[in-house]
Amino acid sequence: MATFRVHTASELQSALQEASNNSARDNRILIHDDIELTHGLIYSGSGKLKIDGDGSSLTAAHDFESYSEQSDLSVAGKGVALITSRSSAKFEIKDLVLDGNNGSSQHGFELDVPEEAIGTVEVTFKGVEVSGFWDHGIHIDDQSGATGAGGDTGGGKDDSTGANSQASLLVKVIDSQITDNGGFAGISVSDSDGLRIDEGGEGSAKVVIKRSEFLRNGADGFELDETGIGDAEVIVRDATFNENGPFDLNDTDDGLDVDEAGDGSLIVDIRNSEINNNKDEGLDLDEAGEGDIRLTMKSSEANYNGNSTVVGATDPGGTGVKLSEEDSGDIITSFRQVEADGNDDYGFRLEQFGGGEIDANFLHSSAVNNINRNGIRLESYQTEDGAAVEIYDPINALFRNVVATGNGRSALRADGSTGTIRVVGGDYAPIGSDLFDFDDYSGTVLFAQSF
Repeated sequence: MATFRVHTASELQSALQEASNNSARDNRILIHDDIELTHGLIYSGSGKLKIDGDGSSLTAAHDFESYSEQSDLSVAGKGVALITSRSSAKFEIKDLVLDGNNGSSQHGFELDVPEEAIGTVEVTFKGVEVSGFWDHGIHIDDQSGATGAGGDTGGGKDDSTGANSQASLLVKVIDSQITDNGGFAGISVSDSDGLRIDEGGEGSAKVVIKRSEFLRNGADGFELDETGIGDAEVIVRDATFNENGPFDLNDTDDGLDVDEAGDGSLIVDIRNSEINNNKDEGLDLDEAGEGDIRLTMKSSEANYNGNSTVVGATDPGGTGVKLSEEDSGDIITSFRQVEADGNDDYGFRLEQFGGGEIDANFLHSSAVNNINRNGIRLESYQTEDGAAVEIYDPINALFRNVVATGNGRSALRADGSTGTIRVVGGDYAPIGSDLFDFDDYSGTVLFAQSF
């Protein structure tokens, strides 16, 4: 192992250059003092690199240089990242503060996956604080072309650093805080997230988040866009995604947003977590192409999401948990002790288009006081989204001891064909509308105190 101990910006730059050029399989940089950077630093070596900050900070200077002054990359705005990796080797940052100094730099960390990368590219953040950057606090980029809703290319931002490599991504965020990025008037642009991961090409993306916070970022607290043939998988434990998304008044954003397009599934497992007070959806999952949405959510909250409190927001609304699946895939979910209360529109909304079905369990959960819409809405269609003539598909669902009271419309609405909906116990009461809306559901509905 090659070990470098640094105290100054010049020593850190030298250490990254030497680690990039040497043949060591493992490199470690120990930062012993707070450092101010006037320009971004780059790692391009073939060996693993671990940066251990021991609680110190890297801060962008007010006159932080743009990358266009240092390389062939040309990106609008002040700077790109304090540290950029252009390597497919494992990269870890531990116990380090990355400070954008009120929008003086674009990102805290950027990983530009090389075009020739194969296997799995892994990056880990452990005990890291990232705040004050005008764009994404952290950007992991393996996608060529701008990204938009549902993971489709086109319509989003593109910094020309992605590659659509064959590699998969594994990203771990442990005991970290990603806060207050992407919300700087006159500097930030729309869709600037706390942590943004763009995965393209043949690989998959897996993200593990534990005991971490994503707070007050201008756009999504966390966003993963996966295109191509791979899966998008996110595992969340004891994490918080609160108060994100107010920056762009024409396109407010979510707490936790995952988009998967192409031949792959979207797989999410969330436990003991909060997704509250975000300015569009709380949890927003969109899957297009071949593949399913599979969500497990336990002992978690998705409360008070929506932009009704954002002055000047032009597209009012917001749902606690929204799942949208297109192109012949299923939605398979399990909610246990999940709250989706006080949101601007729905508590839970599950919509399947293009041929598939919904299989959902709601156990000991609540959809209370959602303002404008249903507490829970399930929609399953053979036809495409927006089709003039709607043809329904199956819905199978179990509601056990669910509370859905005080919502703006019916407590529970289902639009589907065959299947069975079981309502066991619970409390359902609307304000000024039907208790249940099954007018567009042709399956079997069973009510019981217990089964």
